[in-house]
Amino acid sequence: MIVDESRFIISGGEKSTSPSSGCSVATEISTRERELLARIEQLEVHNSRLEEKGKQLAQELDMFRQRRLVYWSDRFRNKFDAWHLMHPAYEQLKDDTIIFGGDLKDYRLLPSLNLVRMTNLRYEINLGRAGLHSLLLAPVVDMPSNKGKVCIRLVSQTDEVVCESSVSIADLDEEQPCRFSFSALGAISEKPLVVYVFIQNADVPIRIFEMRKYPLGGFARLKRQIFAGYCFDDDNFSG
Repeated sequence: MIVDESRFIISGGEKSTSPSSGCSVATEISTRERELLARIEQLEVHNSRLEEKGKQLAQELDMFRQRRLVYWSDRFRNKFDAWHLMHPAYEQLKDDTIIFGGDLKDYRLLPSLNLVRMTNLRYEINLGRAGLHSLLLAPVVDMPSNKGKVCIRLVSQTDEVVCESSVSIADLDEEQPCRFSFSALGAISEKPLVVYVFIQNADVPIRIFEMRKYPLGGFARLKRQIFAGYCFDDDNFSG
């Protein structure tokens, strides 16, 4: 007599050898997998909507900052200074700004204007030291983004482009300086240079901390200096 073993189910807590049982488990796994994939898609859509909403809020905040009444109120009444509130990671920028920035009396550390609305920010530097190979800046990002770059361009007194460098906005971290690296400049960095800071293809407001001074109680023209750190070939140099 031929016995069909597939018809028997072993008792005592052991698993069934029935093909229908295996199909049931496979169907359950497949259903659960589809449910999880559907949930992932829902979460991705939700996150995308939150990201877009965040970008809209950041843009609205930037528009509010640009209003003339807010601008003049900030110019005359705002005495905020972020110098003593910066993360410890920015100590080198503070030290180098003091070393290379000259007279900083009455200057305050404040965010710049939104780079999205500007061609660039221009700063003059006179380091008097050879071998500059990196520039450190302090970014201000209202909303994380994976799009765009922050760029710098160093130009000589004769308008010759000395070097350029960029950092992805996705890599910016407000608790760490933004490092722009380039080939060492040799003796070129001993002479005065102009630093241009600008952005490419950004979809959120981007600013950087800079030194600001409002002479004559805010009635005179705004004075600005770069807030930056500098890295040189000479490791023995404190900057």
